[in-house]
Amino acid sequence: MEGFHQDIKTEEPKNSDEIVTISKTALWKIVSGVLGILLIFSIFSGGFGLKNNSPTGAVIGAPLPDRAVQAPNADSAGITDMKALADDDSFLGKEDAPIIIVEFSDYECPFCERFYTQTLPQIKSTYIETGKAKFVYRDFPLGFHS
Repeated sequence: MEGFHQDIKTEEPKNSDEIVTISKTALWKIVSGVLGILLIFSIFSGGFGLKNNSPTGAVIGAPLPDRAVQAPNADSAGITDMKALADDDSFLGKEDAPIIIVEFSDYECPFCERFYTQTLPQIKSTYIETGKAKFVYRDFPLGFHS
C-alpha cells in the first residue's frame, strides 16, 4: 500500500532479539491518553484519595444520614464566646442584635479591601440595617504590614 504510514514498525535485527520502533506521534498519543484518563479519574475520585476531610472554608452540605450530628452545648471545647469577643469595639447595627459578626481585618490587605467594597454593603443591607446582626470590626494587621 503506497502512502500508508504505520506508527509501529518492526525490523529484522541482525541478532535474535526483536526491535520495536515507536514514532514520536504515537508516543505523544499514548502519553496524552494516559494523562487524560488519569485526569478524569482524579476529577471523579476526589484527587486520588489525597484529599483530607478537614474543613477548608468550602460550603459543607447536609450531613450524611449514617452520621449522627449533635449540636454543641455551652460546655463544649472550642466554642467561642462571641459576646466577650465583641466587648467594647465599635460596631454597626443594633447593640442587642441576635447575631454578632466580628471581622478581623487589615487596612493594607487587598482582600480585606475587596470585602469592604464588595461584600460588606450586601451584609449591611441584608442583615445590619434590618436589625438581624451587629457588625464588629477588629484591626488585625498582618505581620509584614505596619
